[in-house]
Amino acid sequence: MLRLLIFLGIGVLGCQAACNSCSTHKKSCASPTEFQFCSANFVPKGKLYSCPKGYYCTGNSPVCSTNATLASCTGSEDNVTEYCRSIRWLGRFPYGDDTNISIKQYIYCFISGGLFYGKVYSCPGSTYFDSNSNTCATQTGTNSYLSLND
Repeated sequence: MLRLLIFLGIGVLGCQAACNSCSTHKKSCASPTEFQFCSANFVPKGKLYSCPKGYYCTGNSPVCSTNATLASCTGSEDNVTEYCRSIRWLGRFPYGDDTNISIKQYIYCFISGGLFYGKVYSCPGSTYFDSNSNTCATQTGTNSYLSLND
């Protein structure tokens, strides 16, 4: 019985997608209820789509589900948007307080409908976010990191 519960727990957690990270189904959740399709290189791109009312983005297939336990991107996206609205600046910025992860992640601040929004992205493969060039690169310069506390 315990093995079954562990298997089910791993199965449910394994179905969740990270924010702005492309799944094997080439879908990326931008928020608990919004998603984008991904390029062949597994980079979120194009229009942001919304799940129907009462549905949550899973990043998998189907991309939207009524099962809230499968929802992706819960929590931190609100803080990222608050950060972008407070600085009111477009572009990419280092993100995170764990340097093992943060050198791979960055915040992208953008305007949609006249309002600032922010999303967290991860650099692909063995690239890292270089705060000097504000791009993902194979080597990093001197980085400074942003930590957003809940």
